[in-house]
Amino acid sequence: ETDKNGFYRDIDLSNTSVQVGIGEINAGPSSGSFKLTRNSVTSLEIQYNATTTDLYNAISGIAGLGVNVATYGIEPFSYLITAATDNTALSLGGSSFTLFPTSSVAISTRKFPAPSAKAQQIIKLIRNTAVYSDVFTISPTAGVVTLSKVQDGSATQNETYSLAIGSDAVGGSVVLNYGQNTTTAIAVGSSASVFSDALSSVTGIGAGNISVDSGNNAGEYSISFVRNLGLQNITTALTLDSAGVIYAKFLQTTITMATAELNELFAEEALSEFTKSLEVKLVQPNNLRTIYQGPITIRAGLVDTSNIVPAQQASYYTKAECDSLFATNPPTFPALNNYYTKTESDARYPTTTALNNYYTKTESNGRYLTTTAFTSVTINVCSNGSPSTLVVLRYS
Repeated sequence: ETDKNGFYRDIDLSNTSVQVGIGEINAGPSSGSFKLTRNSVTSLEIQYNATTTDLYNAISGIAGLGVNVATYGIEPFSYLITAATDNTALSLGGSSFTLFPTSSVAISTRKFPAPSAKAQQIIKLIRNTAVYSDVFTISPTAGVVTLSKVQDGSATQNETYSLAIGSDAVGGSVVLNYGQNTTTAIAVGSSASVFSDALSSVTGIGAGNISVDSGNNAGEYSISFVRNLGLQNITTALTLDSAGVIYAKFLQTTITMATAELNELFAEEALSEFTKSLEVKLVQPNNLRTIYQGPITIRAGLVDTSNIVPAQQASYYTKAECDSLFATNPPTFPALNNYYTKTESDARYPTTTALNNYYTKTESNGRYLTTTAFTSVTINVCSNGSPSTLVVLRYS
């Protein structure tokens, strides 16, 4: 809501609640029955569209006390149960039993018993919405108005800042600080020249030494130090004071899809997608007001009905099965039939101390010829009267 100046302010939520949902907020069931309980005693079935007389008879059958039953408020399927005498407690419970579509029996205490007061309880049959929330918080304002340095000044570039004022800032003013010196309050939505004039008036900056340009988006400004303060690193920081900004106040909530209720809606429509109304309602004493209603389409393929943890697949090992197939630390291996263990294999091969029946290397070498184990003998023979030399190698 807006104030007299047109600025958005908080909605007064005293004795008020806000509800958002898909699928008929506060609607009742369309068939089935429910039951009531008291002190572990359960009533017979009560039809979803029971009259006050039907409900009176059901309660009288389990309570053992007198009550008065009336319809309650403007909502359908709502009943007010009042004890017939002062200071008599009511402690009814409810079961949704066969109510359809999926619904709840909401029971709340309106008045507690007292010596001069009759206890009261409210019974409401409420169809479970596919999407619903009634817990809202004020939206945060952090980050709506920001000032950040884009680049440091140097011999080749000017020191530059970016001031961004988001659309949720609907009024008020900002102040820019240059060290200990400050600008006057600058109204949100002011032109670039207004920001430039305000900064030029700050001690330490001076006229002509600041340049402010509007960005492509409304509320964005580029602030650069130029001329006498240009092409150098500015050691004095430019900072922002946004305490004077007026923000649009919004309520926000997180909603969760109710899979069972969505599936019922798909079944009712007999389609793979349907369009329902997204409703936001303001609930005040004796007043239920719809403040927003718009279409929303939900597709069955986007509703996850599977188990979060996939089931074991027959063609694959589970993690436990995989782990059991690998060695642990220290390793343990099962016996392998038809194969020798390491110990058995070692036992079948001789070691250096097990060669009693074998020649040592020295002994083996001694039994074979070496290049130095030969001597030469020269024999002179004659052939046709001409002496010849025959060289014979002989093992010695």
